[in-house]
Amino acid sequence: STQGYSSAASDVYKRQGLTLLLAFLLTACGSKNTESTKTHEQAGTQYADLLSITPEDGYTRVDVRTEKGGRPVATYLLVPRESEQPKNLPAGEVLKVPVQSLVVNTTVYAYPLKELGSLGVVKGVTDASYFTMPEIRQGLKEGSVADVGNAQQPTVEKIVELAPDGILINLFEGMNAGALPTSGTPYIKMADNLEATPLGRAEWIKFLGLLTGKEAQADSIFSQVVKDYTALTDKAKNARNKPKVLVENMYEGAWYVPGGNSVSARLIEDAGGAYPWINDTKTGSLSLSYEQVLGTAGDADIWLLKVFGQQLSRASLAAMDKRYTQFQPYRTGKVWYSDTATSSLFDYNAFHPELVLSDYVLIFHPELAEQGRKPRFYRQMQP
Repeated sequence: STQGYSSAASDVYKRQGLTLLLAFLLTACGSKNTESTKTHEQAGTQYADLLSITPEDGYTRVDVRTEKGGRPVATYLLVPRESEQPKNLPAGEVLKVPVQSLVVNTTVYAYPLKELGSLGVVKGVTDASYFTMPEIRQGLKEGSVADVGNAQQPTVEKIVELAPDGILINLFEGMNAGALPTSGTPYIKMADNLEATPLGRAEWIKFLGLLTGKEAQADSIFSQVVKDYTALTDKAKNARNKPKVLVENMYEGAWYVPGGNSVSARLIEDAGGAYPWINDTKTGSLSLSYEQVLGTAGDADIWLLKVFGQQLSRASLAAMDKRYTQFQPYRTGKVWYSDTATSSLFDYNAFHPELVLSDYVLIFHPELAEQGRKPRFYRQMQP
């Protein structure tokens, strides 16, 4: 899936504290090797492990990685559009900013661009049927937004006709980005979905802010996300129990669940849930058999899954696969689903994890809920 998968708060705080300590020690010891010892804070990020933002003389350098501590898979040199391009730039893709037009490959990036006041730069999309945002749907209908085909095989002719400043894509596990067809238009690679923490992923809005000339707005949005997310994790710590949480369902013979080092797993843990595969080290997904999932999570307390364009009932879930009736949440009715055709879950989950976390806290710990509060993206399965 091009959508990808959306650390415990204490882990975030520990890593941030360690970074601050290292910064202090390096400053105290002098300024040698400053290029190789830059901290997240000095590089413009606090939580993201796969994104580095470094202001330079006349441009901003952005490095994108797919592994923590790995070599960059892409380096972008963002040069102000109205400025003269600096001489002797290092190796990297030069992008004039703010960008004026983009092709976007997932609805995940449409909402933050809208929130930054820059949705107008989206001139084309791939996998158009997955875009639920009304503005994009209307643009597709009127022709102001072009459908350029499948994300893995976009129509090069349409891209050439649009002549965008870049094609915004998200990298996912196992993807061969080098094999993507090119029209000479640069691919702007996002690896936010490979981050290990929800706040690490959300911080990638700073890259979108740099691309669109909305750095201050992006910083403000992210600061509020951190504040709200932290408050919710603190609230979840007061819960009386820690329910075991099963996620997703069978798809074409396999049951794909988030790896234990993924954003999705961390969201469950931060909401005070117990994720059965939390000890796994993958940031991507695990492909499991039905029997493996039943053996590990058949006794789950809560089941979270996604559907598209339907309301879920006990009968309709059993109709998908009668074996689902063997899971405890099916019998107890504690199955919660998000209809991604209408819930806007994919519009918000990457850059507003605090909203998803809020749903999880309400579902896992109803005793902590304010009276009248209901989940935003999820609904309980009908009897």
